[in-house]
Amino acid sequence: MIAWLMTGLSIFLIPVYYKIFKNEQILMIQFLIPKIDPNTDFGYTAFFSDLIINVTFMIVTLEVFFCAVSAIFSVYIIITGNWPAAYPYFVLNFNALYIYCFLGTALDNATDRCVDIIYEIEWYNLDLRSRKMILVMLIKAQKKTVFTVGGVAPLSVNTALQVTKTIYSYIMMLMSFVD
Repeated sequence: MIAWLMTGLSIFLIPVYYKIFKNEQILMIQFLIPKIDPNTDFGYTAFFSDLIINVTFMIVTLEVFFCAVSAIFSVYIIITGNWPAAYPYFVLNFNALYIYCFLGTALDNATDRCVDIIYEIEWYNLDLRSRKMILVMLIKAQKKTVFTVGGVAPLSVNTALQVTKTIYSYIMMLMSFVD
């Protein structure tokens, strides 16, 4: 475990050390990745932020879907009385659903604040290279990143409320089969 941690930290810290103290950009990966310009400071960030968003989209969609399905089935099991651990399992899934959706709302609010902070930078007092970097930051910040649940609804507390209403509807339908 310690070896993995040290390796991961060294991959991150060695380029940072070279950039700060030696003003030199080095590549830890000794091959070029498509869409990345190794001669810029922001080429890495732009590519990896898009990659992270695409990967996270699928993870968030699956998490919200399976939290909802698990909540439905655990309430059904509670109603039929077959499994005592269904109570904490329901609470766990319900909390996970709301945590994911709350984080989506927090991300949305942080994105709005980020744009405001970039607007307040006195870019006209900076050198040309810093001005270009501020411009790229502003363009990326204005293109609002919105995580969605399956591409249907934004990941927010309002979506969690809609999912809760759907869970309630399915539970009522399942209860009609129990009677």
